[in-house]
Amino acid sequence: MKWIPWSALIESLAFLALGLMWLSLLVSKKYLLFVAPRLAPFLAFAAVCFCLWGLAGLVSLGQRHYQKRYWPLTVILIPVLLLAGPLLAKPALFTVTAQAPVAQGAAPAQAKPYGVDFSAVKDTGIDTQAKRITLTTENYYETMLTLTKHIDTYVGYDVYAIGFVSYANQPENGHDFTLARYLLFCCVNDITPFGPMCYYDGAEKLPEHQWIAVHGTLTKRNWHGLFQPAINVKAIEPAKEIAGYIYP
Repeated sequence: MKWIPWSALIESLAFLALGLMWLSLLVSKKYLLFVAPRLAPFLAFAAVCFCLWGLAGLVSLGQRHYQKRYWPLTVILIPVLLLAGPLLAKPALFTVTAQAPVAQGAAPAQAKPYGVDFSAVKDTGIDTQAKRITLTTENYYETMLTLTKHIDTYVGYDVYAIGFVSYANQPENGHDFTLARYLLFCCVNDITPFGPMCYYDGAEKLPEHQWIAVHGTLTKRNWHGLFQPAINVKAIEPAKEIAGYIYP
């Protein structure tokens, strides 16, 4: 009977499976559910290393220098099993969402609130000629950073943005809120609501986590000695939830 080093075979296949799983997460972009885009090169490098490690182990299986040790395999089998979940399940199961109950009789969410096609905006969303700012998933963090650095340049501009209502930061009065998106700086462990403060004189307090589209005027507020962009809200419309995160 031909001798088969089962522990070495399982170890090599596990390393190969782990590398292929990471490559699959990169190709399908499901890795964005867990880490920021700038970490993609490191994941690709690690995936290639694991694949080469697994292939090298398979090539050297015929050499009789292996010992039958199965308990160390748990170190590599555990991440293989953990990564199988994101690959096989729907992304929604691994995405942090902000949902609020829809009030009875509430207006349906529009595909283009205020006639603005947010998905068509591919740049910073700052139109200096029309004096208008459109915040989208792609430009949210970059544009907010630009507005913070040059706040006096853009005060008075019209602002269109979509996000969910957050009271994570203590509002200045009962109706003010943060128009937030979930910011993922490094990995899912540091997800936090991020967005501009909205000054709102509505008749009632908005439900937290409700997705809305806001039209207003850019202003600024003094937050512990630092001027930050804020929005004087003119109008609010229901909006559809936007899946995924924003990244710095």
